[in-house]
Order: sequence, then C-alpha cells, then structure tokens
Amino acid sequence: MFDHSATNGRTVSAPHLGRLRRAARYVIGLPFGIAFVFLGYLVRARRTDPYDQRALHTLVARTATWPHRLVGDLSLLGSQVFLLSMTLGILLLLLARRRWADALLLIGAMAGWVALGGIAKDVVSRPPPGSTFQITGASVSALPSGYLPRVPQHDGSFPSGHTLGITCLALVLLHFLWRSGGGRWMKIAGSVTVIAAVTVVGASLLIVGGHYPTDILGSVLLGVAWTASLLALSAIRAERQRKTGENVGIIGGDDQAAPAG
Repeated sequence: MFDHSATNGRTVSAPHLGRLRRAARYVIGLPFGIAFVFLGYLVRARRTDPYDQRALHTLVARTATWPHRLVGDLSLLGSQVFLLSMTLGILLLLLARRRWADALLLIGAMAGWVALGGIAKDVVSRPPPGSTFQITGASVSALPSGYLPRVPQHDGSFPSGHTLGITCLALVLLHFLWRSGGGRWMKIAGSVTVIAAVTVVGASLLIVGGHYPTDILGSVLLGVAWTASLLALSAIRAERQRKTGENVGIIGGDDQAAPAG
C-alpha cells in the first residue's frame, strides 16, 4: 500500500502533506488579519457608511416590535464583567491542573481582546450608531428605554468590543474542547454552543442598533487573526519541545548502548 496522495497529477508523500498542514496552521491567521486591516481602512475612510446605515436601518425597522430590552441583555454575554469572570474561572481551573501553556494561551487571547480592540477603536475613531444613525427622522438614542445595549456611547464603534471578546474566548474554548478526551458528539454540541454564543452577541448588538454590520465583521476577523496567531505560536513551541525530547531520547539511547559495545 503506497503512502502518498495524488495532487494535480503528482504524488505527495505523507510527510510532505504533514508539513503542508502544519505550515497552513501556522499562517491561517494571516488572511484574517489582512482582511481586518483592509476593512478598518474602508471604515475609517467612511466608505462603508452608506451600506452599513442602509443595512442597519432595514434590520432595525424589521425588528422594531421585538423585545429589545431582552435582546440587549443577550449582548451582555460579551460584556467585560461576563468575559472577565469566565476567563478568571477557566484560568483558575487550568492553573489547578498545572496546564501552564493553556493558561498562557488564554491570558494572551484575552489580553489581545483588550489591547488590540482599544488600539483599533482609537485608530478608526468611528462614532457609534447611537450618535449618528437616523431611523425615520429620530435618532437611535431617542428610542424607548432599553433599546440600546449597555455600551458607552462615547466608545469607538469599530470593532465591537463585545463581539471581539466573545470571539477570542470562544476560539480558545474550541481549542481546549477538541484537544480534550471527550466524545465526538460532546465536542460537536460544545462547538455549536460556543459558536451560537458568538452569533447571539453579534446579532443582538445589530438588532438593538448598538453597532454597524462592519463593526461585527471586523471583530470576528480580528478575533480569529489574533487567536489563530497565538495557536500557531503554541503549536510551534510544542513542536520544538517534541523535537527536543526526541533528540534527548536519541542521545540517551546512544549513551546507554555504548557500554555494551
């Protein structure tokens, strides 16, 4: 049985395929990062404003009769209080189990949420919809109490901090989940739950008029780019440790075999 795969009329050995997969894993965050930077440029230049306002106007108009206070409360899944509480709980669990690398990964992902999100908001400097968006002649801020989510109206709109935070945490949790020893269906159910949480936060912020569509899209792009980069670094570190262990084993084996010769 041959250990190779056919690609465009050529054969690629299994080791080569393994190297290609590892290389793809290392750079998977790059296209998301490039897309985020390009989208941020368009938003900062206000080139997306007509599309954003039209899309948000349509969405808000079609959901005008929804219980917006309840929908706004769903966005709190991406609030700082909730995310920091979840992060602290997971971090303590990882430290208790001496999973130092995973703890560092979690800290790095959530640190990126705070630092990169703040930098992007300052650079793009986009006002939130509550200060500029108009619905049938009345501003969003003039709508009934509970319509807008609990986000500071002086805060920059791009990217959405709520969506960025829940995206970073969700990706780290997915990484932990699929590396665990749980069953396949448990992993699938957990993945659906985590992805649904990100979707709910992003959708709720749109429905209540708290963010533009490109704010949500930008948050997901940045979250994926940052977390994927951290996972790539983690994979490189693990690969180096594995190779170091193999080298130590080989040297040790040679030393032990020498006296017998």
